[in-house]
Amino acid sequence: MEYPSNAKIVRVPCSGRIDPLLVLHAFRNDADGVIVVSCRKENCHHVTGSERMRQQIKKLKRALDIIGLDGNRVDTCFVSSAMAFEFVATVSEFTEKVRRIGPNPLRRFPSSK
Repeated sequence: MEYPSNAKIVRVPCSGRIDPLLVLHAFRNDADGVIVVSCRKENCHHVTGSERMRQQIKKLKRALDIIGLDGNRVDTCFVSSAMAFEFVATVSEFTEKVRRIGPNPLRRFPSSK
């Protein structure tokens, strides 16, 4: 199974540990969108990780809307490791949604690397 070639995967021990600054860092480094894939709530090995991540991303989406970056550039997905078809479909749909939104406006600024 293949997902879009422009999708980059960053593995983390638990989605609940995703710091919104990590997502902002991705945007600063030319990502057009970020989808955080988490285990399903009932399968979370860290008990509340999925819910914690969902709350963090919800706040981040509002903040992105406020600063004019479009909160729709960030999304969440809850799948188990056995749900490969759902993962590929969700990443493909998200990639298409972000393509319709357009390029990340932060790309206009020179990188401070």
